Amino acid sequence: MQLNVVIPTFNEAETIGPLVANLVNEGCIVLVIDDNSSDGTRKLASSNGAYVYHNKVRQGLAKSLLKGLKLALAWECDYVVTIDAGGSHNWESVFSMLTLADSADLVIGSRFLPFSTYDNTKGKFFRPYISRLAGFLCRIAQHGTKEKDWTSGFRIYRPDLVTALLKYEYNSTMHPIQIELLARSNELGATIKEYPINYIAGETQFNLRVASEAFMIWLQLLNHFSVRPKLTLREGIR
Repeated sequence: MQLNVVIPTFNEAETIGPLVANLVNEGCIVLVIDDNSSDGTRKLASSNGAYVYHNKVRQGLAKSLLKGLKLALAWECDYVVTIDAGGSHNWESVFSMLTLADSADLVIGSRFLPFSTYDNTKGKFFRPYISRLAGFLCRIAQHGTKEKDWTSGFRIYRPDLVTALLKYEYNSTMHPIQIELLARSNELGATIKEYPINYIAGETQFNLRVASEAFMIWLQLLNHFSVRPKLTLREGIR
């Protein structure tokens, strides 16, 4: 089974080396999309076996992630994985999440299921509440979809779903891209499952700009995605 792992980075020198090395040792193709880091992230990723794409001008998480998803399709694979570079996600959980992948187009590593854990020792106190609220509001906008963790970046995609998702334009520049991708996956009729993970919160880039962008993306869901008829995934690919 071939896994292509996409890791967007920005100044992740403290954590990127071991993450890449562990994934490469498991036989994964690792694609690091570096958003013009200044701390040696690119060198560490490359020396540990990753293929590195360098944004010479900072693009933001959304464009980096979409670029990584596109590049991941250049290599034949069974699944495309996205994971946080900063140590929030346990890379070993990828292989536990794969137990659901045979019957799903998208598996989300969820922080808000029974048996999930959320270590917020180093994070801002409000983070889990904001993420839960985002999930609640997105479920309302999508008329009752069941996914609880809409902002998780720990995901396993089938390549055909990635192909379908990349046919669309997205409005996000930062983390709300996760909301857009999940909303579009629902619209395409993808089978989506969640798996409980152990999450360690780190420093957040959440600020007023990100909050405003998330609100605008939510309005987009409310006014656009939720009123369009669902396609089947195959219809979305064509």
